[in-house]
Amino acid sequence: MIRKVLSVALVIFWMGFIFSFSGSEGDDSSSLSRDLLVKVIEVVTPYNEGDEKLESIVEVLHFPFRKLAHFTIYFILGMLVVNMFLAFNLPKYYILYSVVICIGYAISDEIHQMFTDGRVGSIADVLLDSSGSCIAIYLTNIFIKFRGRSEKSINK
Repeated sequence: MIRKVLSVALVIFWMGFIFSFSGSEGDDSSSLSRDLLVKVIEVVTPYNEGDEKLESIVEVLHFPFRKLAHFTIYFILGMLVVNMFLAFNLPKYYILYSVVICIGYAISDEIHQMFTDGRVGSIADVLLDSSGSCIAIYLTNIFIKFRGRSEKSINK
């Protein structure tokens, strides 16, 4: 019972997390991702904020970094949704249900952004988000099947 409640709570929490990012105004969202990227670059390079070299790196990486964030956030959503369906022992169509929920949420997320100042809805982002979820669903399914086979071979 706890696994079921926790799995639903995690999906709802993660969807709320995505919703909160989508509700950020365009400048705030861009600034947040830029600040995070600067911190990452400062950790992995000898450059500090204000260095011209750091600024040029940020300029090149900011767009791909934002897109990677989209992909990753929806990748996690895909894993959480699969986990939720498996917690309820709905393995027959759990892949289809997971895909429909994640793609539906990606579409609703972009619609939400259309009503947020400085943001736009993008079909490209729906495709990117959906691909993150679908890849996670696929990999999670492979993991589950692999785990099931290895457990059967161990129990023989």
